[in-house]
Amino acid sequence: MLSGGAPLEGEALVAAIQGVVTALPGYTEFCRHQNDIEDRVRSWAQCVEKHRYHYGGTKAKLMGKTEARPKSPNQNVLKAEDAQRRICEAVADLVAKDDLPSAITARRKAIQRYGISPTTLNKYRSLWHPAELDHTLEQQEENPPVETVPEVLSNQEEHTPTPNKLLDAPAAPPKQAGISDREGGGDFYTTRVKTKSAVLD
Repeated sequence: MLSGGAPLEGEALVAAIQGVVTALPGYTEFCRHQNDIEDRVRSWAQCVEKHRYHYGGTKAKLMGKTEARPKSPNQNVLKAEDAQRRICEAVADLVAKDDLPSAITARRKAIQRYGISPTTLNKYRSLWHPAELDHTLEQQEENPPVETVPEVLSNQEEHTPTPNKLLDAPAAPPKQAGISDREGGGDFYTTRVKTKSAVLD
């Protein structure tokens, strides 16, 4: 147990636990399970083997499972999706019949006839409420989705970067900014100071 090597299992674990327990100080003076210590140790060893797993191992490995079970879908999510689907179907049916009222209360009552509760309608208001549903429909009619094709610059066109408002000097290296290293004795700092003063003049 306190030594290295493979984890103990079965009878080896029972023997190791019993050896530690009987070696503890006060065992012979205070322990009242001396006559049935082997049974007590065996039950603890079985409990540990069933409910614990070794350091570095996994519970699935202990239980003899090699594959993790796929998680079942959350019931709340399934109910929410079903409610949204039923509201959409009710609205689509009313639109197909040209019977979708424009007033809020009338529309709510018309959708409730499809077996949808008022609480569910309040929760998914964006699917049926005139202020939100009609607004989104109008936006879709006015602005149909347009596929945008990125512009490709030809070789003749030059890309001019916009200057950074936060920097007081060009962000480009001196040669790209049109400043030679020889101006001002070749020192970048003096070149930069000259460029800054020229910009300010």
